[in-house]
Amino acid sequence: MLPTWRSLLAFAGMVGIGMWVAAGAWHPFLAVEEGFPAQGDPVDLLCVEGWSSESAIDAVAEAYRSGQVRRVAVTGGPTQSREKLIGFSTYAALGAYRLEQRGVPRDRIVVSEPAGVDRRRTLNDILELHRTLERQSIEPARMQIFSTGVHTRRTRLLYQRVFGGAVEIRAQALPPEDYDPRQWWSTSDGLKTVVMETISWVYDTVSPMPEIGREKTVNLTAQRS
Repeated sequence: MLPTWRSLLAFAGMVGIGMWVAAGAWHPFLAVEEGFPAQGDPVDLLCVEGWSSESAIDAVAEAYRSGQVRRVAVTGGPTQSREKLIGFSTYAALGAYRLEQRGVPRDRIVVSEPAGVDRRRTLNDILELHRTLERQSIEPARMQIFSTGVHTRRTRLLYQRVFGGAVEIRAQALPPEDYDPRQWWSTSDGLKTVVMETISWVYDTVSPMPEIGREKTVNLTAQRS
């Protein structure tokens, strides 16, 4: 017996509802929120990317001022022309300056400045931070990551793969500023961001990790080509 138009319509409605529910759950899955308890001991290192939004930098500074973290690490490679014009050659240096302006002491900021690469910049930043901490003899037992929206789960994954199980790593997603996370599929910015981060998360989950090395510069672009 061929299906009737009513049964086809009901099936299409069920599929549509399922897709709508899945779309609503996917953004929170990628935008992880798992901070350390505020009443516990301070986190050894809070990590943030130097290009992060003003609200993200504000949140990092507030976490430090409230005594929740002992040090802040800022990552980020070469800047674009606009930032170079105001005297910052890397996003890490720019982020450190922004934190100092908000009251974080310079000697409590770890500045990690990787060489520029065309691909897998987040991984390149984390690898360089690992080397920077080794050079400075900093051995954090607990690390907190502040990131933006759906970029957070992938960032946490890469930190875990680079630093291993000896370091407890948690991630806190900060709200995106260029789209509504509750209806991310309704704007081009939201749709593009979620789709690209999903693809990148899957790739970084299954791809092999490069050798870290104490001083070795890892050419990730060459590894992908």
